[in-house]
Amino acid sequence: MPIPSVFLSHTCDIVSNINGVVQRLDITDITPSRVVSSYPALFDRTIYRGFAVDDIVTGSVSGHTATIHTVGDTYLLLVAVSGDFVDGETLTGMGGTTATASGANYDATDSFGVPITTPTTQTNVPCVFFGAGGTLTLNVSGEVAVEKPTVIFSSGISVYEGDQITGTSEGFTTTYTAQNVEYVYLFTEVYMKVVTLEAVN
Repeated sequence: MPIPSVFLSHTCDIVSNINGVVQRLDITDITPSRVVSSYPALFDRTIYRGFAVDDIVTGSVSGHTATIHTVGDTYLLLVAVSGDFVDGETLTGMGGTTATASGANYDATDSFGVPITTPTTQTNVPCVFFGAGGTLTLNVSGEVAVEKPTVIFSSGISVYEGDQITGTSEGFTTTYTAQNVEYVYLFTEVYMKVVTLEAVN
């Protein structure tokens, strides 16, 4: 369920630092997480959420993390992989969904044996920028906190920490580095992504 396009009044280009081959990890014993939907209250019900694209999974033994690129019945395709997962370790996704790794991750290929790679550039992506409001001095410590700009994307946009984001709308043409990517949920679906930005000098 993406954020309505009427709210996305700017555009930008996203250059991803993830240039490698997508990794495949075979999995077994998938256990969806239990989510209670209470909106509207009249229709309270229990639903189950499995792994989803853009979820971050973490290995219980290796401690490595990755972002889900594609969800298959018996495997996950992963990007932004921090290292090799361990055979038999438990993978935990956002919301508590779990599975067991069946072997280590390896380079994913298509039906012709060609490596699957992540896209490196997205152009004219709908978004909305919110500018920084300056600085704030903390009374107790005297430290200066700098308020950083943010940009909001629809749920279907691929954006990762470290990506370069350049505004292409008039008045919003600065190039930034994505510092932190947060997900806003509506029910059990990602509704939008809020990215904290750092201007590139």
